[in-house]
Amino acid sequence: MRIRLARASALVAAPLLGLLLVAGCSKPVSEWDRLERDIARARENQNHPRAVELSRQLVVLAREFPPVDSTRLVHSYDVLQQTLMAAGNFPFALEYQNHVIGLIDGMQRPDSVLLRRLLVETADCLRRLGKSEEAERFLTRAVELHRAASHTDVPAARQALAALARTNAVSGRYAAAEALQREAIEVRAADADTVGLDRALLLASLAEYVDQLGRPIEAESLYTQALRMGERRTSADHPMTAPLELAYGSYLYAHARHAEAVPHLERGIRLSAASPAYDGAEQAEQLHRLSGSAARVGDWEAAREAAERAIALRENADPPVGPLPHTWVNELGIIYVQLGRSHAAESLQTRYPGTKPDPER
Repeated sequence: MRIRLARASALVAAPLLGLLLVAGCSKPVSEWDRLERDIARARENQNHPRAVELSRQLVVLAREFPPVDSTRLVHSYDVLQQTLMAAGNFPFALEYQNHVIGLIDGMQRPDSVLLRRLLVETADCLRRLGKSEEAERFLTRAVELHRAASHTDVPAARQALAALARTNAVSGRYAAAEALQREAIEVRAADADTVGLDRALLLASLAEYVDQLGRPIEAESLYTQALRMGERRTSADHPMTAPLELAYGSYLYAHARHAEAVPHLERGIRLSAASPAYDGAEQAEQLHRLSGSAARVGDWEAAREAAERAIALRENADPPVGPLPHTWVNELGIIYVQLGRSHAAESLQTRYPGTKPDPER
């Protein structure tokens, strides 16, 4: 009888022990889910310090609770590097990006999708830190991996190709940039999505490279094609078409077609203020171009307004983009002189020593 009771007790105890073990392990699992939810909420609310703090806790959880799962560990580091990037902490983000890439490379069955994405994100981080040569190395590897995968992930492949094309263009290698951009457009054409504006944006970048290679007529055709495509997908006054307007306006400005440049630059600047991709430093550059074109067609008041806004945006850019170019101040001084506001021109010399407006310029 005692033996039967002992056996019965063992049979009951075994599943109970199993339930207790599961219950004991549920704490890190539930904590993991809670942290991920809180991180997502903090990022959605743009609370970057909180998101970074919670992401660090996620890494600790992945490292300290057995059994240590390499996939979960990689994921926690990936979440942390993304929150650091969103917070603008690029040096620390770069450290974790390199660490995650090393972990993935050491796996027997690496996550190739994650690796390709991380290579592009690391290149973006390096670019922001002014390390364009290193960025190109990461992008080249990402593109090679996408090609080996036959560009199955179309959006990611297109992004990697376009980013590598831009890196080549920044280095003055426009022929290589053109070839990569055309490949990106070809990959994009295989995507079933016909709603987005990314193909129009790809065409606008291609137009820039073609223009730099001395084919302005072909470039203008590509710019206008991109604009028409953007307007068909959205509308002529949609914020998402701002980059297309600004790209064409910059082309016209560069070719001294100022009367044609002004309406495109004005529209692009107005629309970009409502765009999620708004960049104050880039807006300052576009306002400077608008000021130059407006001055050259004799609209000195419009030139003044654009020049003043450009300088204010440049000085207050976050993150800072370097010292204010003296040419911007000189040109505003010329505009003041043309408007008969000599006192304002003189005050510029006091505020920015070393500048002197030259009305003959």
